[in-house]
Amino acid sequence: MRRRFVAFKLIIIVSCTLSGFPQLFLPIESLVADMYWVQYFPEKFVRFIGFYELVCALGFSLSLLIKKYSHRITIFTSLLLSAFMFGAMAANIYLGRPSLIVPSLSFFAISIYILYYYLNYSKKNNLEGN
Repeated sequence: MRRRFVAFKLIIIVSCTLSGFPQLFLPIESLVADMYWVQYFPEKFVRFIGFYELVCALGFSLSLLIKKYSHRITIFTSLLLSAFMFGAMAANIYLGRPSLIVPSLSFFAISIYILYYYLNYSKKNNLEGN
């Protein structure tokens, strides 16, 4: 079971890093060619999304590296990612591109699954007070 969650976390780390770095550092003009939604939002918001994705990648990385706080970090980061992906799904629907909802929905489902497992595990093992 642990290997599955490590694999999920690694997938999220890689995808959030590969998506977040360009949004944070590349010129907006070059992002518009690759990401249709960039043209609909202010530059600062696009940069914030890139930063947010990197924070999620960092959170899942830290959850793999710091064993003492792994559960807390995982729960917090899963909450952040699920809220972010819910917003991404809503934006795709609002912008009239519901066919592009699949990646957001996939990462939303993975983050909710991780969140559910870790919250359930915490309750079973009385870890919420630690």
